[in-house]
Amino acid sequence: TIANNINLTAGTLNFAAGGSYTVVANKTITTSAGTNLRFAGESGSLVTLLSNTPGTRWNIADSGNVYANYVDVTDSNNSSGTIYALNTTQDNCVGWDTTSTAKTWDGGASTTVWNDGNNWNPDGAPDPNDTVTLDTANTITTNADINFGSLVLGGSNATTLQFTNNIGTGGSITVTGTGTLEQSNAVTQTILSDVVVQSGGTITHTANTTTEQYKLMLAVQGDIDLQSGGSINTDGKGYEKRSGPGASTGGQMGATYGGTGFLNTKNTYGSFENPTDLGSGGYNINESSGGGAAIIAAKGSFNVSGSVTSDGMGYLCCSYVGYGSGGSINISTKELTGNGIVRAKGGQMTDPILGGYGGGGGRISFAGVEKDSYSGIINANGSDAEDSRAGTIYLSPDKRANWTISNGQIY
Repeated sequence: TIANNINLTAGTLNFAAGGSYTVVANKTITTSAGTNLRFAGESGSLVTLLSNTPGTRWNIADSGNVYANYVDVTDSNNSSGTIYALNTTQDNCVGWDTTSTAKTWDGGASTTVWNDGNNWNPDGAPDPNDTVTLDTANTITTNADINFGSLVLGGSNATTLQFTNNIGTGGSITVTGTGTLEQSNAVTQTILSDVVVQSGGTITHTANTTTEQYKLMLAVQGDIDLQSGGSINTDGKGYEKRSGPGASTGGQMGATYGGTGFLNTKNTYGSFENPTDLGSGGYNINESSGGGAAIIAAKGSFNVSGSVTSDGMGYLCCSYVGYGSGGSINISTKELTGNGIVRAKGGQMTDPILGGYGGGGGRISFAGVEKDSYSGIINANGSDAEDSRAGTIYLSPDKRANWTISNGQIY
């Protein structure tokens, strides 16, 4: 029973599946901007919300994000806008929209912009409680914030969703084997439910050039399931050639970030415990960009059976070699599991005459992992040619279930 007013000023208030919550009539749940209110039911395990005085409403005054799925709500008054709910029944409620529509892309507007309503069937850009399938052989862009109750990306076609704006209210995301989700800004995106990346699916960010513009920054309020063959990949998405704090300044020199590049005298930069920087670019006139930045938080569990990588690039081309440094991987979660790959290594392509000229390793941190049960590869090495220095890996030994250094294993 909720007998008093609740004022949520930070973080997340979660009403769990299977729970029945009685709110005293006329009491109010107030949420501030930037907070998350989750009524997170499941099929066969609803969240039930009701008043202690049937017929007399309790109140919600929400200024933050609200996610409602599989809810049975009675006698509720939402005084601030609309709560868009999926798979929900309501009785004597105000400010609840429980009409969920299945939206599919048909390209009727002859553009590739999500926000053009005529591109959807039925017409109209998706609402926060619509179930959305985006399956088209195109890169879909945005010109305003986007909303959805659930999103399935790809299926039959190679589909990329590149969002320059933000995810306003976003529920669950499934990236299928033909889907790519690409963040094209550097703003933390709140996902109010789960994220699943199937085999062949990819989450990434747009490639940077000479300045820091793009990062992958996700705050997932549910679980992340990165399945075997799925990837969170920001390889070569950092600073371009000859750019960044640790950039190569001459031929035959590797770039620096968490570790120093070959013949590079610049200092390493960025945080050991909380890395957020991009990797720097090498000198190679072609592919020598640094690794990007993947900053990912999950309130629930994070299964890494696939790969999370932010490698520097190396491409053999000419006498002006020198390759990019690894980037940042920064993971926070209630429990990290899986046996996949987490890697932010320096780039190199060894020339039998010229040598490797590798980039330094990037930075990996599990500082925000509450329970670390991950058993896969963790690699922030420099180049395989062993001519550059490893980056950094931050692990909390009191949060790991085990830690064994084995012969032949890469750490």
